[in-house]
Amino acid sequence: MGLSSSKTTTGPSKAAMPYLQSASSAVQNAFAGNQGNVKDITNSLKGTFDSYSIDNPTLTGARGYVDDVLGGKYLDAGNPYLEGVINTTNNSVADRVNSLFSRNGQTGSSRQIGELGTRLAEAENNLRYTDYNNERDRMASAVSQALGLNSATNENVQTKAGLGATTAGLPMQDALALAQALGGLWGNSTTTKTSGGLGQALLQAAGAAAGAYAASDPALKHNIEWVGVRHDGLGLYVFDYIDPPSDEIAAFMPSGRHAGVMADEVAILRPDALGPVIDGYQTVNYGVL
Repeated sequence: MGLSSSKTTTGPSKAAMPYLQSASSAVQNAFAGNQGNVKDITNSLKGTFDSYSIDNPTLTGARGYVDDVLGGKYLDAGNPYLEGVINTTNNSVADRVNSLFSRNGQTGSSRQIGELGTRLAEAENNLRYTDYNNERDRMASAVSQALGLNSATNENVQTKAGLGATTAGLPMQDALALAQALGGLWGNSTTTKTSGGLGQALLQAAGAAAGAYAASDPALKHNIEWVGVRHDGLGLYVFDYIDPPSDEIAAFMPSGRHAGVMADEVAILRPDALGPVIDGYQTVNYGVL
């Protein structure tokens, strides 16, 4: 047996309202109580953001050195120690050559002068060539070092950007959490309201002898399916009656599939709708529902 009419609306039932209001108050109180923490954290993050410097002095100094190397500042004359090394080496070469020719009695000879010039030129060329090669190697290394320094600078930029985003977004995240919590409480309820034809439908099935009463004790029902919630908070079910346990209660148990309420819920939410207890089983007066 079905209902003569029904209406489904979104929104909490009257029975659920006190619990939803209590839960909403708890959520809002938690939100309000946390505002001081959110403010302190936001101010702390803002202070860190304001004081955070992208230009790290160590990175700046390293970048300056790498730029000098890449620019060839230390090639040849750029090496402040090279000339001193060349002079020291030349003096050592000159001493060795002069000593050799002195022992042979050829001091001041054209051969001595020629040999001295050749040896000094070779020594200086070797030193300058070695210095040049070493500096070119450092320049090659500086290329990868420059890439690493740029990466470190980018990381500093990203760190500061992340601090800014977190600082700006924290209050909004807290507000959204409140909205989601309240939405979860209030936004997912459905109430099924039925017309006054429910009482008439079951009354007709129960027959004239039963009057406006029908057996609603859960112990007398099986194949029970929940289908909605009435406007007064009572659950609405469809079900079949079991075989009547006695002739007395049988008059209140019409055959076929039925829609109705449960006596135990009626006792809590609508005690005014309870009928008499028949042979130990509770009935409900559908005429007042």
